Amino acid sequence: MDLSGKQEQSNSNLRERGQMMVLLAAGMIGIIGFIGLAVDAGILFAHVGHLRRGVDSAALSAANQIREGNSTSMIQNSAKELILLNLPGTDLTLDVTVDTCSTDPSIEGCSSGPRKLARVEANLNVTLSFLPILGFGEILVTAEAISEAASVDLILVLDNSTSMAYDTAGIAGPGITDSELTICNGNAGNSSTGCQPFEDMRAAAKGLVDSMYLSYDRVALVNFSRFAGQVSGTIGASDEAPLHIADLSLTSTEATIDAALDAMRVYPNLVASSICPDWTLRADGNPDDPRACMRTNIAAGLAVGGNELQTNGREDSVWVVILLSDGVSNAAYQIPSDFSSLSADAVDWYCPTDFWRADTTDNRVVDLYAGPWCVDGNPYSGYTHPSLSGDPDPEDLTRLYADWVGCYPLGINNDCSTDGLGAVIFSIGLGNAVTNNQNGVEYPWFGEQVMRYIARVGYDGDPASDSSSDPCWDFDDSSGRGQDCGNYYYSPDGSGLTTIFNTIGDRIYTRLTH
Repeated sequence: MDLSGKQEQSNSNLRERGQMMVLLAAGMIGIIGFIGLAVDAGILFAHVGHLRRGVDSAALSAANQIREGNSTSMIQNSAKELILLNLPGTDLTLDVTVDTCSTDPSIEGCSSGPRKLARVEANLNVTLSFLPILGFGEILVTAEAISEAASVDLILVLDNSTSMAYDTAGIAGPGITDSELTICNGNAGNSSTGCQPFEDMRAAAKGLVDSMYLSYDRVALVNFSRFAGQVSGTIGASDEAPLHIADLSLTSTEATIDAALDAMRVYPNLVASSICPDWTLRADGNPDDPRACMRTNIAAGLAVGGNELQTNGREDSVWVVILLSDGVSNAAYQIPSDFSSLSADAVDWYCPTDFWRADTTDNRVVDLYAGPWCVDGNPYSGYTHPSLSGDPDPEDLTRLYADWVGCYPLGINNDCSTDGLGAVIFSIGLGNAVTNNQNGVEYPWFGEQVMRYIARVGYDGDPASDSSSDPCWDFDDSSGRGQDCGNYYYSPDGSGLTTIFNTIGDRIYTRLTH
């Protein structure tokens, strides 16, 4: 019997078993190490993700607070709180730095001029679970975001037609006489004795301007009645003619804006002998020729506001138009594409032949039609983007200019077939005449329908939005009147305007740059 051979084999088996134990131990260490690395990597990536989301939120908040004029220390404390809210279950030491164009002009974008840029940088020490065994107890992670509260170029397009004085205290109503209008215009700035709802509109507009950050934002003003913006000659007299220049061009000087708002007055009643020489009322109360005699030219208001943006708007700002009217769009005249060679001649005004009498013998096509003249009262015909058709009325031209101001430039996904300015448009309907005009028109709500159309284009730059993207699409003519939707707001009287203007101000958005 060879005992030595058996002993040698036994020793060999022992050595193999020993090697396997060593390999198994090493493998277990490796597996544990990989598990540890995976756990620590998960901890690390979770904190990085939370930190980045927190920094993004903090940057957006910081940009908003710049608009509100808060101090750097307030912005920094708020940023840290927002970041910690995105780091669940941790109360770790967090180093947060917030810089603006004022504190660090080297931030990308600051060199181009005043901008509401905020850069938030956060450093966080993440405590690991397994790597401390190898001497790595904490790892520093960093996140950065730059946000911009968009600089705004805002055009206020405000109705100053005579009807904006119909709610003045003490007048006989429902209209207003020349002497009553003279008195309430003379009390401009006084909410009790001034023209109403005009004074409520003035106060609401001034409140919005006061809330803006005018070191970066700018405001322009366009009044519209028979004409829009500045006019040559005496307002309301025979020598009055359109210029198509904003009453106030875009400026960031608050005193100048307030002075322009303070200077607003309600447009005077039209004097038939001077403004409308052919305005001879027949026995039935209808005029022989109402062209050039109407006083709510929303189309021109949008045209002048758009021209101001196109001429003086900044490319890196958000273009916003806020349009307010208390009536239907019943006045419009031809405007050349270059805004030159303007004329106030009656032949240049849009007024369907069915809705005015050209001589003393023809009967009106629409019996019982008692105004507003020059409008067909049908918001569903006469205009299909981008062309007028048939015998268009002022409302049709209003929709055309709404498309020009609100449509995005070509190449952006929408149904616009012509270049637009891409401005955000908010429209405000004021009073019963917008929602329920009973003067013999087929669609008493046509004033609001047009205002909703303007808001729809201004909501997403698309005149043909469907119900999936247009909050104003589902409009029940009988029960949906006077309802806010999308970028459209309604107030039955002037008392609700401050709330509406404040709401619009809050919606002028921010954007995350990177």
